[in-house]
Amino acid sequence: GFFEFTETPAAHSALQESGAHIFQGLEIDDGFYRISGEKVTRVVGDESIALPDLPMALSNPGAAMAGANLFVAGETTLLKLNPADPEAGWIECAALPESVGENPAVVASGGVLHVVGTAAFAYHPEGDEWKRLSPPAESLNGFVATACGNDHLLFFNANQPDDRIIAY
Repeated sequence: GFFEFTETPAAHSALQESGAHIFQGLEIDDGFYRISGEKVTRVVGDESIALPDLPMALSNPGAAMAGANLFVAGETTLLKLNPADPEAGWIECAALPESVGENPAVVASGGVLHVVGTAAFAYHPEGDEWKRLSPPAESLNGFVATACGNDHLLFFNANQPDDRIIAY
């Protein structure tokens, strides 16, 4: 289940003059993905590389890399793209069993994709199937998530600079 830590550094994101991105205290020098409406780009330093448009606009989606694929989750839709083979296009995966709300926290750990907001689900890409997880004590919509080893997911509030980390 979920539990909470306190007294941690406040969340922040910044673009440094060097072109490196600093997010949650981590320097991202190998790039990240930006999703705006149906447009998807990979940002590396000050360069943007266009990827195929999403087949539909998703309202405030969350996204994460799992294996070689970029997964984008919004409402009850899950899409995947292999950025190394963008010509193959986006593939629609099994729908989430229920909506987790807008701006879900999405994170991969151990080959499993976790989508968390008002509810929590784990997606297993090999079987294209979902498993319901224990629900969070509060909505984690708008939170940022990262894997911590093979056993825990950490959630940081990206909406306000509080000093909490919620772990699953």
